[in-house]
Amino acid sequence: MGRVLLGSAVRTCLSNGQWTATPTCINTCSPPSIPFGSSSISDDINPGQSASFSCNSGYILVGSSTATCQADGSFPALPTCEPACSPPTPVSNATYTPIQPLYRANSTVSFTCSAGTQLTGNAVITCQANITWTAPPRCLRICESPSAIMFGSFAPQNSSYNVNETVTYSCVMG
Repeated sequence: MGRVLLGSAVRTCLSNGQWTATPTCINTCSPPSIPFGSSSISDDINPGQSASFSCNSGYILVGSSTATCQADGSFPALPTCEPACSPPTPVSNATYTPIQPLYRANSTVSFTCSAGTQLTGNAVITCQANITWTAPPRCLRICESPSAIMFGSFAPQNSSYNVNETVTYSCVMG
């Protein structure tokens, strides 16, 4: 924090015996700093003026991206820069939401498998405190139930089958 003179530093005695306007000293705000980030200002600013903030690569801004210099020469609560997860590794035959450039610790994404595939593992993964994702799911190709044959059946009878899984047909005695 510093101080700056507001108004003219020079006062003049006027012919009516009065002085020209009185200057005042106001507090200024020093450039704020946030760990793992930066602010838009490099010199002191006056009350009412604002600074904006951004984070270094791999960090996400938590809090307001701007702060206004107060009359006492301080900034109210400054934002912080927290480590963040990059987007999760893509999973074949799947999409995920939400899509963001970075994810805060403890945030989640949900995977959805494409038609003709089946999800194995957890559909929801979490950005952990150590800035790694929990294990992603897999979306494995499946086959629908095969067609029936006249005078026969197949086993096992399931609603879907994994790739390389087999069924065996047999004829019904009649």
